[in-house]
Amino acid sequence: MRDLAAEKAAAGRVREALAEFESWADGDGAWRIDSLVHALKALAALKDLGDAVRLEWRKGRKIAIAAPKPGAWKLAATGGVDFWFSVSGEFRLDTGRMLTIAELIAAFRNRKGEFVPFGDGEYLRLTSALAKRLEALDSAGRLKGKALEVPPAAIPMLDGAFSDGDGAMSLPASMAARADAIRAAFAKKVEPPSRLKAELRPYQRDGYEWISRLAACGLGACLADDMGLGKTVQVLALLLERAHEGASLVVAPASVCGNWRAEIARFAPTLRTFMAWDEKADAMDAVNAAGPGDVVIAGYGLLVSRESQFAARPWNGVVLDEAQAIKNEASKRAKAVRRLAAKFRVAATGTPVENRLTELWSISEFLNPGLLGSVGDFARRFTVDGRATPALKRLVSPLIMRRVKRDVLEDLPEKTEITVPVILGDDERAGYETCRRLALESLAAGGAENRISILAELTRLRRYCCHPSLVLGDAAAESAKMDALLELLAGLRENRHRALVFSQFTDYLAIVRKAIGAQGWTHLYLDGQTPASERARLVDAFQRGEGDFFLISLKAGGMGLNLTAANYVLLLDPWWNPAVENQAADRVHRIGQKNPVTVYRLIASDTVEERVLELHKEKKSIAEDVLDGAASTALTPDELMRLFK
Repeated sequence: MRDLAAEKAAAGRVREALAEFESWADGDGAWRIDSLVHALKALAALKDLGDAVRLEWRKGRKIAIAAPKPGAWKLAATGGVDFWFSVSGEFRLDTGRMLTIAELIAAFRNRKGEFVPFGDGEYLRLTSALAKRLEALDSAGRLKGKALEVPPAAIPMLDGAFSDGDGAMSLPASMAARADAIRAAFAKKVEPPSRLKAELRPYQRDGYEWISRLAACGLGACLADDMGLGKTVQVLALLLERAHEGASLVVAPASVCGNWRAEIARFAPTLRTFMAWDEKADAMDAVNAAGPGDVVIAGYGLLVSRESQFAARPWNGVVLDEAQAIKNEASKRAKAVRRLAAKFRVAATGTPVENRLTELWSISEFLNPGLLGSVGDFARRFTVDGRATPALKRLVSPLIMRRVKRDVLEDLPEKTEITVPVILGDDERAGYETCRRLALESLAAGGAENRISILAELTRLRRYCCHPSLVLGDAAAESAKMDALLELLAGLRENRHRALVFSQFTDYLAIVRKAIGAQGWTHLYLDGQTPASERARLVDAFQRGEGDFFLISLKAGGMGLNLTAANYVLLLDPWWNPAVENQAADRVHRIGQKNPVTVYRLIASDTVEERVLELHKEKKSIAEDVLDGAASTALTPDELMRLFK
């Protein structure tokens, strides 16, 4: 006897379960679903109805939806002290299939939405917790044979993925022990060394405690605080704390090595410093002889030229200042620092990524080797259409600390940014249009796909905007920007303000110097050719009150300078990446500044400079984007060509 009421009730439950597939319905209780993913979802929905539905396969290939068997996971791990964990084991499905960890992750990479294919029409349905853990395992390690190799630096991320959820999966014992040790280290109270001659601000104390705990765990730390927040003093506290364990090495741009020696003498006088300035035998002897309580300071250039000597000995700690110096993973600098052996590693940089995600890979490879795999693995696992995946943020966020001024320095004076539009005169405008048309004609003849050719033509236009003589060679040519600059400087001087004047073109700064001298105004000058000792003398002189204005090349003055005696910054030409300009402005807007800071950008209206400024609005700070899980890439040829419009 048929139970029509029960049949109708069951049919109603089927229709309700398949409500989202209404567009596939043929009517009369039939659905024709041609999409594999939708078919799997429908099958899973029917399976959830239990005995209310009986499935029959009249033709075609049978599809089975599997689930993890109770107690499905059996994982084990070896290693992990000074080398990677090797994770092996098996995973069982309720259909009887057994997979190795390597097979499971390989299948997970080929998932179709929330379903993982295993062949023979069998699919594993992912729960959110299971998907989170499999994604964590895939992100954390690399497959080798039947095992998954995981670097110790990935443990914080894995611990976060495994410590919540349904408890059906847990870390192997040795990895769990490492996670427990990391948690214990972060729970332990850390006090700044008594020998540190500085009162750390609350956020600086937090930063010191963080890098100290990571160092205790054998993990590398990237201190990515905004410029001017005192990264150096936080690192010095760590060097003092661990000084008894051996000699440490600080690698920095040659222009700021002297600043490191001065800061150590000021804040950590019990540390002995050795300046490895050059390749002389006595200077390099310090590298070999340094011991507990010693800090060797070396420039990146010397590290490259004496790479084998620096790599031949073990270091207690290695600190990279302005670590964006190794952003090119294939550069000699990056390769040299990766050879250094150390118990702890710190990278200090306000811009961990400026243009490309691989810059983050390069710094990470120094700090925690293997964490992000090879460069090829990194692109496959952590980028989609040139943007970072959420998995990348989860993996690196425990190892990067970034604070910005607006969040931590309530007492820092206000910073105002003003764009000053400069209208070109008729003759100057006509000359610009001629240069622009010639550039487009040249590129149309065969250089429009060549990024270097495009940049060369754009640079020519940008130099014209600064002063036509930089392109035409006519020293008497009129320059609307020079007129605007002199008018601005006259007003600042009249009101007893002092200013930093930045340009990326040293020959343009030479023209500015001549014009300032003709007005009888005093100034100081610094560029990339200024020796380190003279650089320090100039900074001290300006801080003491010498010079109305300080003219600085953008690249040379974007790091390692404390110039709080000024309260105005003039940027004479826009740079592609606003982060570089921010570094320049931060020479003034930093700890120690008592007065409001004003930043002027002089922009030639309706020119390539205006296009670059529009680009700034579209392109957020790359460092912030990476920490938020997304990042832009470098400009493409098409994007560069649009700047000519």
